[in-house]
Amino acid sequence: METETKQRKPSKADYLDERVHNLRGKLKLAKYTELMREVSLPVELAAALMTGRPELARLAPKRDFTQKEAQELYNAVVVLIETNRALQEHAQELGLLVNNWAAAFTQLRSTGAQIERFAKFQTLDETSAEQED
Repeated sequence: METETKQRKPSKADYLDERVHNLRGKLKLAKYTELMREVSLPVELAAALMTGRPELARLAPKRDFTQKEAQELYNAVVVLIETNRALQEHAQELGLLVNNWAAAFTQLRSTGAQIERFAKFQTLDETSAEQED
């Protein structure tokens, strides 16, 4: 006897989980507070980046950097640009989800109005006339 395996239709939660996994893999971000890759910086700039306080970088003493430190800075700029691009893509996805959410509320409001109209034994014309009064 052959057993059939029925596949369930993916839910919206499954779809969202898939999107999160794709974004993590594609964008290499697990949190919005992370960089895409680890960076090394001169100590006076590392403190500013680790704490998220740009004023520490502004207050750091100005000095010439070694070739190694300059390379670290160039690499950090590349990582910051890549991370910014990834966060922009994430923001676009988030925007789509918010639009879907807003559309769902609009649909719920419309359905609620239909239920209310039906409960009051009103036609659409009667409801419109009542709202104009």
